[in-house]
Amino acid sequence: MIVERIYEALPREKIIVEVLEDVMAEPEVVKSIAHAKKLGYTIALDDFIF
Repeated sequence: MIVERIYEALPREKIIVEVLEDVMAEPEVVKSIAHAKKLGYTIALDDFIF
């Protein structure tokens, strides 16, 4: 859903875009997350282990 930018249909002040731990950090995914942040959406990273 992040790549399709479905979140844009939702009010940015009322939702958090959560990126799950099984999402691969492919270039198109990273670009979509950066775009969401630029539009003012809050981004949450779920259970990442470093």
